[in-house]
Amino acid sequence: MSSIDFLDEDEHAELFDWGNRAVLTNAARVSAPVTELFAAQATRSRDAVAVAFDGRQMSYGELDELSNRLAHHLVGLGAGPGQRVAVLLPRSADSVVAILAVLKSGAAYL
Repeated sequence: MSSIDFLDEDEHAELFDWGNRAVLTNAARVSAPVTELFAAQATRSRDAVAVAFDGRQMSYGELDELSNRLAHHLVGLGAGPGQRVAVLLPRSADSVVAILAVLKSGAAYL
């Protein structure tokens, strides 16, 4: 997976403009689940912008709160380890909330 480039040309240019060149050249090597990495970042930077899309910004704190709320709802509906949850949303801040919520529930998303 680390050899797959998930960014399109415009996203590469934006990261380059932001000065985050390390993301473009260094593959991440982590062994922690995404949910743990997110929780650590949310603890460090609650008020920092986590998602910016179509003029809307969401802080790590907001993303954490919204995804926790949705994760609890999904668990109540039966989501959890060994389960799959379909996420059919256009690319948006809400899709990030949904994907993170599914992962927090212990399920996998597709």
